Amino acid sequence: MLEQTGASGSFTREIAHAVSRHVPDRVVVSSPGEWRILEAMRDWRARFGVPVDILDDNRFVCSTSEFATWAEDRKQLRMEYFYREMRRKAQMYRTWDSLSDERRQRTLASAEAFLTKLDKSSGLRSSARVLP
Repeated sequence: MLEQTGASGSFTREIAHAVSRHVPDRVVVSSPGEWRILEAMRDWRARFGVPVDILDDNRFVCSTSEFATWAEDRKQLRMEYFYREMRRKAQMYRTWDSLSDERRQRTLASAEAFLTKLDKSSGLRSSARVLP
């Protein structure tokens, strides 16, 4: 839309044009992935004179408010810990024990093949080995 001939080049200006053209009762948008745009959206109600509903974007595993709750009492924010929690939430976190025997064997074979290839390509002898 912003790349079209005659477009203003600004998301907020394009929304202003749409609001003046269509005179909606309200504007409903999904939360953007960029803080700068979210801040602009928060000003739209005052700027355009219509209610603006900013909905959580369901394309993300976690909402902004859910992240804020997770981060609330932490002294430091580590992506590693956050991602681990999100994998649990999405049930993507699988333990070795939860894998079938066949899947474990394929995983071990794949890891061994990778280490062997690494040894050959680097010319170094890796001391790392995969243990079940």
